[in-house]
Amino acid sequence: MPPSQRPAKRPRDPNPGHLAPRCGAKTRSGSPCLSPVVRGRKRCRMHGGTNPGAPTGEANGQYRTGLHTHKLMRARSMMRTMVRMITQADR
Repeated sequence: MPPSQRPAKRPRDPNPGHLAPRCGAKTRSGSPCLSPVVRGRKRCRMHGGTNPGAPTGEANGQYRTGLHTHKLMRARSMMRTMVRMITQADR
C-alpha cells in the first residue's frame, strides 16, 4: 500500500492505562491488586469500585427513629425500676 493511501495513525492516548492508579486491595494470595481503579473511586471494579455503598435513610438497617435514644432508654429504665419497687412493696 503506498504511503498516500495508508490510514492516518491515531493519536496516542493522552491517559495511558499503564500510568493509571492501581486498586491496591489485598488479594487472596496476599499481594495487592494491580487492576486500575474506577474513575472517582479508590478500588477497581472487582473490589467494590462500582458499588455505590450502603443505602441511605430508612432503607439502611441502622436507621434511627428516636425510639432508642439515650434519654428514652434512661426513662424506660427508671420506669422499670419504679414498677419493680412498687410490686416488691406490695408483697
